[in-house]
Parts: sequence; structure tokens; C-alpha cells
Amino acid sequence: MPTFILNNKPATNDTADVDQSIVKIVILAAIGTITFFSFGLFLKWFFAEENFNFFLISISSVSIFLIVFILQSLFIKNFLNAALVVFFECLGLFIGFYDRIFNPMTIGSAVFVLIVLFWANQSGRMETRNMIKISFRKIGKAVLPKTIAAIILFSSVVYVSADEKEFFISQSNFEKIMLPAAAITKKIYPIVDLSLPIKELAVSLASEEAGKIPNFELLPKSERAKIVNQSSKEMEDAISSFFGGEINTALNIYQISYESAVKKFNEFSKEIQSMILIGVAFMIFLTLEGLAWPFRLIITFLAYIIYEILLAFEFATVSLEGISKETVVLK
Repeated sequence: MPTFILNNKPATNDTADVDQSIVKIVILAAIGTITFFSFGLFLKWFFAEENFNFFLISISSVSIFLIVFILQSLFIKNFLNAALVVFFECLGLFIGFYDRIFNPMTIGSAVFVLIVLFWANQSGRMETRNMIKISFRKIGKAVLPKTIAAIILFSSVVYVSADEKEFFISQSNFEKIMLPAAAITKKIYPIVDLSLPIKELAVSLASEEAGKIPNFELLPKSERAKIVNQSSKEMEDAISSFFGGEINTALNIYQISYESAVKKFNEFSKEIQSMILIGVAFMIFLTLEGLAWPFRLIITFLAYIIYEILLAFEFATVSLEGISKETVVLK
């Protein structure tokens, strides 16, 4: 079967499972650690400031990390070396969230990532050892699902457990989540514009309903205004009742919904809040994990391209490994 050697020496049975170039392993480890640290740091800044550029840098960093992580399962033979590399990479991720290192949920999720990445690396190394011919599709399938799932879960947990946030989601993101519902409402009821302040929305709806009254336009202007004002006041009261109390009619539905959610969340006990945060993190995890499949294919393809480039530049060589073993067959 083929074996990878990180130098130009031919492979033998004695050297096939021995790392030949510690310098090149250090290079792989450094790239992996720096990119995983960069992913964590820019992800933290994105959560704090919601700057889309930070998100793009974070995604680019984790993509490079995943490519390197696949290559490490191919190139690093010694278990201890591989374990040390994974440890330092996960340490880089953890340090990226330097202001949350004492947060129990951050610590717990970081340890989880460390364990899963050990497992993923070992799976990739075992897959490589058992192959007659190297298949990046199989290696990617062994390494990436576990690794990406762990990273997504870590990201979900640190997002909802940020100490400095009053609520686990910002108002701007909350409004973005509500946009699909607003679009559906707008399609069914074209006159309903949820971005309007409640007072203006109530007047708009009341005017629309009043216009359906027979001979409404024949009524005196003062009488028409009285009917619209009374109807709009009733609508405001109904909305207030729905949200469980007095509301600021200068705000729109998005803003009032967000304030109501924050208020209700803060009324819960710490135990209930923790359960809600775990549930939200799990929902984010399921959503992102459902979108991860095409991302895994892209990373596997890019890893294969980088692998071929490294072979072309003699960063590593592929040699055939001869193995003798006893086999029992029926005679």
C-alpha cells in the first residue's frame, strides 16, 4: 500500500510509521494553530460587532484549518505527534476567545472540540493505513463530519453563552430572523407593513377597515376621524394585550417583540435560562450542520489540490509499502 514520507527517503517497513521530518510537522502544526486561532478570534469579533468582514475572515480561516487538518491525518504518522498537534490547534481556538476562558460553557465546549478532533484525526490516520490506494473522498468522510460538527457546536455554544450580552441574540439578528414571516404576512395582507411603528400601523389598518363601512365616505370628516381613531385605539390595546402589558406605540412589531422576548427571558430562573440557551445552541447546531455537506465537499476537493501541489514541490513523497502477513485460507 502507499505510504507518505515527509522527505525524499524511500519508505521501508521500519520507516513507514515513523515521522521523518519534524520540521515539516511543525510547519503543519503552526499553520493549523494560527488558522484555528484566527477562526476563533474573528468569530468572537463577529459575534460582538456583527461585522460581515469578520465573518468572511473567520470562514476563510477555518477552511484553511480544515484543509491542513486533513493533510495532517495523511502526513503525521506518530500518534503522540498527532495528538500534540491537535492539542495546540485546539488551544489556539480557545485562546481566540481570550475574554471567555473562564466561562464554564466555553471551557466545556473547547474540551469537547479537543476530544472530537483527536477522534477525527485518529479516524483519518486509520483510514489512511487501511487503504490500498489513497482516496481523499474516504479520508474527508472520516475526518470532516466529526470535525465540522464539533466546530459548529462550539460556535453555537459560545454565541449563546456570551457573558456581555443581555440576550443571546442581538436585535438586528432577531429582526433578520423575523423577515421571512414579515414577507409572508405582506404577501397575504399587502397593507400590513410590520416595519411601521405600531401607532401608524394601527391607523393604517383602521382606515382600511373603516373604508369597508357602507357610505363611510359620506360621513362628516370629524365622524370619520373619530371612527378611525377609536378603531386604531382598539387595535393598539389588542396588541398590548397580546404582549402582556403596556407597549411603546412608537416602536414597530420587531422592536416590541424583541423587548418582550428579553423581558420574558430575564424573568426565568438561571436554571431555565441555561436550558433555553442549550436548546437554542442545539437548534443553531442542527441548522448549520444541515448546510455543512456541500462545504465538506469543497474542503475535500481543495485539500486534494493542495496535496497534489505539495507532492509536486516534493514536500512529501508517495512510496509503495510492502507488508508480509500470514493468511489462513480453506484448503
